[in-house]
Amino acid sequence: MVSLEEGNLKTKKTLTKKKFLIAISVVTLSLIICLVTIIVVETRKNPLKIESDECDTAHEVYNSSIQASVLAKYEKFAVAADNALCSSVGRNLFETNGSAVDVAIATALCNSVMNAQSMGIGGGHFMNIYLKDKNMNYIIDARESAPLNSYETMFVNNPQKATLGGLASGIPGEIRGYWEAHKIGGNLPWKDLFAPTIELCLNGFNISKVLASALKQKESLILKNDGLRSVFINPKTNQVYKENDTIKMVNLGKTFKILSEEGVDAFYNGILTGFIVSEINENGLFYLINSGGNVTLEDFKEYQARVHKNRFEVPLDENLRIYTPPPPSSGILVPFIIRLMKRFDLSIESSMSQEQKILFYHRLTEVFKHAYAKRTFLADEKYLNITNLLNSLVIWLGACFALFVVLDLALLKSCRALTEL
Repeated sequence: MVSLEEGNLKTKKTLTKKKFLIAISVVTLSLIICLVTIIVVETRKNPLKIESDECDTAHEVYNSSIQASVLAKYEKFAVAADNALCSSVGRNLFETNGSAVDVAIATALCNSVMNAQSMGIGGGHFMNIYLKDKNMNYIIDARESAPLNSYETMFVNNPQKATLGGLASGIPGEIRGYWEAHKIGGNLPWKDLFAPTIELCLNGFNISKVLASALKQKESLILKNDGLRSVFINPKTNQVYKENDTIKMVNLGKTFKILSEEGVDAFYNGILTGFIVSEINENGLFYLINSGGNVTLEDFKEYQARVHKNRFEVPLDENLRIYTPPPPSSGILVPFIIRLMKRFDLSIESSMSQEQKILFYHRLTEVFKHAYAKRTFLADEKYLNITNLLNSLVIWLGACFALFVVLDLALLKSCRALTEL
């Protein structure tokens, strides 16, 4: 997910009240997930220098100790990525006259290497861009699409093929989405966005704790796949690379270099396309018969990201509105969660009693739980009646409020009973 905002950002005590605009982007990636939030960044001279007090965490949790995020306040801009080094890459581009879109793309490319377990150019994304000077919102749907040769029962006899092997792969939308975003709000040359990540791939970088943990968990699968094995297995130990080991991704670096010089067509209808198709179709696993893919050159040639302009705006009150991606993203549920919580008290205050805090978090978790259940109805917009969906969500909103009022009474009685023990 990429959430973008340009301009001066200042800390305020009541962010939930009025006089600000939210652009919300919910990114769901099927194969590889991207989450890069552009908010604020500190000015430093060396873009690749990581101070010891900076945090290096990921949005996915693996078997590694949880680290506290560094809290800081800034007045101009910030870049917050899953990896501190990638935040520095984005910050440096911003300082060299890069736009928020430039920063988001460059940071995401870096993250696809530093956090390869979470995202990459073989996946897809939603991107939410708000250009304040134009008062224009752009939603880019660059999710993966199913190959033309797909059919309804292709995974019935062997469900494993839906998650393992080339048959599980869709047509990647990541690069096409970046290209569309750069056309909308890019300022620097396309080539400049790839340079920091190419350097990392060719010269090497240190494995983070989070990536090392993810590799260890998937070691048995990595050993069974020639492509993954060549990148993530240390030939000296015949095991996955460990934290702080130096790793290079030379082939990926060369791929990025081609993309930086020849543009998006190199991926979808050019020098790289045939190699990608062959890799997917031949990427079977020896214990899964016929688990290679079924993609074609035509699939790649026909792939297009959808770009929506001021497409989906949901008002929260007279001064606050949310721009969100349409289905199949979950973004449509976010404003309904907020609107439901606004019927209560949206913010939790330090002056609240223990009983009030329990009630607040109870409401919040219940709202999230019921909203999550609605995700199953968020199909591709091509096959979904948006009007009917919105009407059903409005009905759901009222029903949930009535239900929570009843649950609140029961919870308050339980809280009082526990207090009296």
